[in-house]
Amino acid sequence: MVSYDLPQSTPEKGKAAEIFKEYRMGKTALAGVKVGVLYFECSSGKFGGSAGTAVLIRGEVRSRYEASESAGAARKDNLYILHDSSRTLASLLDCMSDSGLSSTFSMPSEA
Repeated sequence: MVSYDLPQSTPEKGKAAEIFKEYRMGKTALAGVKVGVLYFECSSGKFGGSAGTAVLIRGEVRSRYEASESAGAARKDNLYILHDSSRTLASLLDCMSDSGLSSTFSMPSEA
């Protein structure tokens, strides 16, 4: 399941729960075996005001099933799903510069 909301802020650097690893994607990304979270900014006129109005968006992918692959592969899959679905959302919202998300997914480095 993938869901999105509009949080007020990103989590403090280095303060994520132990189940997560932090990655350099969007504003920040957190990935665990069953959960992944991506924070990114969207500047779009669809949020009212000028095209420069920016909002913080939080995407989350969650699985109720245990991973049948390694923890590293599960984290990569979660980030891949978040990347692709977030790029689609950014396109639908007319976010400037695709919210800084690359056109193709490559595993980001750890933060």
